[in-house]
Amino acid sequence: MVRRPEQARKGHQVVSRSRLVARLAWCLSIPLLASCGGGGPNSTPFTKSAFTATYEQIRTPGKGATKNSFRMSSDGVGRKCYVDDTRFLPAGNYRRIDDHNLGKEYWLDAKEKQATYTLLKNTNNWNLDEAWLKADGWLGKLTPTGEKNINGRNCRGYNFQLRSSQPTVIEYWFDQGSGCVVSANCKVKGVSSWSVKMTSFSPQALPHSNFEIPDDWDIFEDTIGSDKEDASNPFDDDRSEPPL
Repeated sequence: MVRRPEQARKGHQVVSRSRLVARLAWCLSIPLLASCGGGGPNSTPFTKSAFTATYEQIRTPGKGATKNSFRMSSDGVGRKCYVDDTRFLPAGNYRRIDDHNLGKEYWLDAKEKQATYTLLKNTNNWNLDEAWLKADGWLGKLTPTGEKNINGRNCRGYNFQLRSSQPTVIEYWFDQGSGCVVSANCKVKGVSSWSVKMTSFSPQALPHSNFEIPDDWDIFEDTIGSDKEDASNPFDDDRSEPPL
């Protein structure tokens, strides 16, 4: 269930005094951190390629399969955005930005002109960035599975065994050239829970505005996400859910 603005205000804390600081950090993070090759204590690794890919997403959690689509874009210097998720109408209203340099995940609601954020390190099991997946084993065990060609793309594969009360394994395949995910399939107790597969690819990032929070928007901190591993996903508390 999507957290509506009135619900968000109950579960999130307005960052009033530090809002200017957050804005400055957002603006300065890209040139500064890209030049020095690192970030603060909350930063996470990222794949340093620019691209935009469209995905078909299938979710099969108990009530029958549902098929949707979304776009993921990387600017190549630490930020990704997820747009046009067809589960939500209008599809352009909701947007997500992952800032790996700041180590923050932002959820944007265009209608309400607000964004909520939590730390990327507090997110649940999904991860569509190869560099981050390889560097951080805090959620499970990663095992390389070799290489194969998928629709003309040479890919590297991994199995990710999630530390969970339910046996959960995610199979990933990443394009060797760009590092962009080509497919991912999550199985809980051997049964598919969600999957994504690439349907189109461009080596260009989306326009810069897709990676920015408008200046006149309110920003809320997700205080729940700081101590609850899956609280950063505003749509469902099921740890086996897909990335959007």
